[in-house]
Amino acid sequence: MNHFFAVFASKPPITKQIESVQHCFSEIAQTEIVAINDPTFFAICLGHTSWTHLEKSSFQRNELTFIGSARLDNFEELLLEFPKENLASQEQLILALYEKFHEKAFERLLGDFSFLIWDAKNQSLCCAKDPIGVRPLFYYQSKDGIIFSSTITAIRAYVGLGQLSINQKYLAKELKNYPVEVGETFFKEIHRLKPAHFIQVKSATTILVEKRFWEFQKIDTSAFASKKEVYDELRRLFRQAVETRLRGVKIAATQLSGGMDSSAITVIASRLMPKENLHTFSFVLNEKTRAFSENGIDEQVTQNSIIDYAQLHQENHHLSDGFYYKDSFECYDQSNQIMGGVANSDAIWQDTMFKQASEWGVELMFSGFPGDEGISHPGGSYFFEYFHQLDFVWMLKQFISQPYIFAKQVYRYLSARFSKTTKKGYREIQKNRNLLNPDSPFHAELKDSSFGFNSSFRQELINKVFRVHSCLRTESEGLYASQYGIVTAYPMADLRFVQFALSLPLEYFNPKEFSRPLFRKICEGILPDDVRLQKKQNGAMTLAFAEYWKKEQLKDFATWSIRNSLGLFDMNKVFPADDFDLLNRKVERNKIDYLVEKNRVNHEK
Repeated sequence: MNHFFAVFASKPPITKQIESVQHCFSEIAQTEIVAINDPTFFAICLGHTSWTHLEKSSFQRNELTFIGSARLDNFEELLLEFPKENLASQEQLILALYEKFHEKAFERLLGDFSFLIWDAKNQSLCCAKDPIGVRPLFYYQSKDGIIFSSTITAIRAYVGLGQLSINQKYLAKELKNYPVEVGETFFKEIHRLKPAHFIQVKSATTILVEKRFWEFQKIDTSAFASKKEVYDELRRLFRQAVETRLRGVKIAATQLSGGMDSSAITVIASRLMPKENLHTFSFVLNEKTRAFSENGIDEQVTQNSIIDYAQLHQENHHLSDGFYYKDSFECYDQSNQIMGGVANSDAIWQDTMFKQASEWGVELMFSGFPGDEGISHPGGSYFFEYFHQLDFVWMLKQFISQPYIFAKQVYRYLSARFSKTTKKGYREIQKNRNLLNPDSPFHAELKDSSFGFNSSFRQELINKVFRVHSCLRTESEGLYASQYGIVTAYPMADLRFVQFALSLPLEYFNPKEFSRPLFRKICEGILPDDVRLQKKQNGAMTLAFAEYWKKEQLKDFATWSIRNSLGLFDMNKVFPADDFDLLNRKVERNKIDYLVEKNRVNHEK
């Protein structure tokens, strides 16, 4: 992922501020920096595929300049729009599309991207972000101009903490265990461009307005005459999703948890590239950490089964049984440097894996996220859709063929509908996790949108794939990976793959034989049956030693006096030693307190 920083201002940027951004970038990426100077526009670009490795002309077309990061899945198809031109790079292609279609060009892009297009002739700027939100793009506006950047830390370095204030409403949501809004960040003045949105900037004093350019649309799958044809098409799209992300990559890796999603990606990748260039990385338990794990689940058996089945090199299978940080404070400092403060869905736990992967020259890291949320959904509530659509024919058939099961479905649907949640014990869970000061006015202001009821199963699937967490997690993983020159890739979020699967008749999600029915059928011929038909283990974690690490963090903070500088914490909250969920919340409170102190300014103190 390329990092970038741009200032669109009414006056030239101050040299000292630019130097602070350059220093910030040098800390998070080991690459040289290339700058653009224009009367009212200044940009810094860096990254392992930036101008330091490509000719500058690759990022320019007439008076348009591309600044940012992009990987296009439909690169070859889009080239057909310009049969008489030799567009050698994705950046040139995006500029050509923008020149021809303006903002309508963004609707045609499939892939992961966040970028700016500077129009020197018209002294205007346009920025856009992909539909999932994999690549980050933040912005800050003042009376002097607008700043865009791929990192919060670069904006923080440029404007200084004195111009920023901590977003207390954002922190209150974290303390209440409520989902945050996708545009919110730790700093009130810094905003995240929403996925599938763009902004046009006519001048440095433009009032920024985000506009949506893409919505999920159900497609017609009726041309496929049989289920076999449907599954064959899904396998083709799955393979294509992996293949397009491998374009131009020599050394790749997968995060092999042992689950179906990452296992299937690993096998497909092994069939598309030299096996000696494919690495796998797994978090596992060791003799020390196993004693701290409540369930002791360790997926090394499945991991090794995939290594053998795909005939991968055993020496390329790398295990992590701990983090490289010497203590929690070093860990949180790293989080502050990469994420720029408290970050929802912070992927700091992936940092060690990316660091290890960089030592083997890995350029791209595959993840199975967000599989469970979409294509490999368990399917247990598939029948909600039939009630939602008032499909009386289906109801009658279900009642006649399976009266007992139908009665259970009716009860479950009505229970969820009237309680407005599908999460058992939801209100009690949220009450226990609440860390916000009981006297805080945010209690009355904030509304809980987690674990909500959705009567449409199809819409639930769509909402889960494109939810805020998908953007925040993929964005965070990418930021940690990029400091080591690694790009993250998510085949399970491929738009063509997801759109086809989520447009199918809902019978494909019916877990009559087994849970996760659609993906298990897709994986016939991809996974060995001992993995494909494995029972989903509740409590199996990618980060196998999570319990140990949380308890170590509590030890590190044993002598830390909670400052509670903003008065947001419930200081009377009790954290029983035998309740791991609440101990996890205590760790979150400690981390928030520490990062608030790192980012507070004098007027807040």
